[in-house]
Amino acid sequence: MQTQYSIRRALASDLPVVYIGELDSIRQSEPQIEVPWKDAMRVHLAQWMAALDRMFIIESGSEAAGYCFWVAQGRAAVLTSIYVLPERRRNGLGRRLLDYCITDARAQGFDKLILGVRPDSFARLLCEKVGFVHTHDVGHYRHYAYSMTE
Repeated sequence: MQTQYSIRRALASDLPVVYIGELDSIRQSEPQIEVPWKDAMRVHLAQWMAALDRMFIIESGSEAAGYCFWVAQGRAAVLTSIYVLPERRRNGLGRRLLDYCITDARAQGFDKLILGVRPDSFARLLCEKVGFVHTHDVGHYRHYAYSMTE
């Protein structure tokens, strides 16, 4: 039997899920910044609270399996984070979340969705598969854009 998932807008009560996912991402990809990341928790909480109307939770029943959120930056929507629990990966949930972000940003009138990812991340592979175009590199991050006007 296949698990059914739904996507909904996040609530403030979902922020512990976001914290756990963001911390897991940091530990997996950039463990050296865990302490400064935790030290900046007030900044993260403020960002997450401000993004609640652009944050989405994918869940099965009442159990969260992942999330994503984006922020506005001029005429572009910036995909700030996309995360699926490790045990729920490889089931298309990341793609569903990404498609949801694209649809939401387009509905709010944004021209493009951009993001920066580490070259070894799942998100890079996903965005390339969806049609994001590599635009440039900065430090250890590759930057991509997806045009929503075509």
